[in-house]
Amino acid sequence: AMDTSTITSSCETASPFRIRPGDIAALDMSEPFQILRQHLAINATNGFCSEHANCSHGDKSTWTLHRDILHALVMPIAQLFNRASHLAEAALCSSKPEDLELAFTGDARSAFLWLQCFM
Repeated sequence: AMDTSTITSSCETASPFRIRPGDIAALDMSEPFQILRQHLAINATNGFCSEHANCSHGDKSTWTLHRDILHALVMPIAQLFNRASHLAEAALCSSKPEDLELAFTGDARSAFLWLQCFM
């Protein structure tokens, strides 16, 4: 089970995110989220920075949970942007970021620009 993230941190810099215990319980019961967490636990290559390396196990669990949630939220957007960029590069025969929006028109161009700014 995941630690609750509402406990006061022993780290100097606490996570700015607060997750309700009921939401943590729902994530605990989510098989897809647990599969993602297992994947990230094995494959994520970024460890804790020097500021957080000496945090308690509970604090590290909280930071890891928040990393996993952010990954679940942002990764689909990053994948969509990468796919759209590859399609634009193929259509334009150019890989210059400033040219890629030219592959799209109307709402698609607006959506691509939003993705480009977000990323």
